Amino acid sequence: MGFVSPQVVTLPNGTALTVRIAEPADASQVLEHTKQVTAETDFLVTTPEEVTLTVDEERVWIQHHLDDPGSLLLLACAGPQVIGILSFRRESRVRLSHHGSLGVSVQKAWHGQGIGRKLVETLLRWAEANPWLEKVCLEVFTTNEPAIHLYHSLGFQEEGRRRRHVKLGPDAYVDVLVMCKFVK
Repeated sequence: MGFVSPQVVTLPNGTALTVRIAEPADASQVLEHTKQVTAETDFLVTTPEEVTLTVDEERVWIQHHLDDPGSLLLLACAGPQVIGILSFRRESRVRLSHHGSLGVSVQKAWHGQGIGRKLVETLLRWAEANPWLEKVCLEVFTTNEPAIHLYHSLGFQEEGRRRRHVKLGPDAYVDVLVMCKFVK
């Protein structure tokens, strides 16, 4: 985990948003956020039924991010409520350790407020400050046009397309774009 100072910004709706590193004490809120976002969107690979971690297991997962210098777990909070999460993990194999992948989720009621942008911008600043990290990658559903627009606006480029990569149901598939940004 690298160091990220807590940041407070005012959202367009007037809400004070704090972006900070997750702590084990946040486990219950992180778990509730994950349950909520998986239930309200089809843009995530994880389904609500797959969110099975206990609060104690969530604490361990958060602590792993804190202990690993190649990981970062950011929270976007409106007051005490977690409304957005970004996780990043660097590849562990030596020949791949110059890059890592991010995942981000924002609760539906908070879409369009710039929360995803703030989380990704914070990650990119952290990545640029880390000498071992050269490239930040992600995968995004081709149907998630707002996210694709966000990533393009932040300098991510499309590196490939994984056809019919996610199966949403019988005869229902979605392609995934692989997008990356070089930070060095």
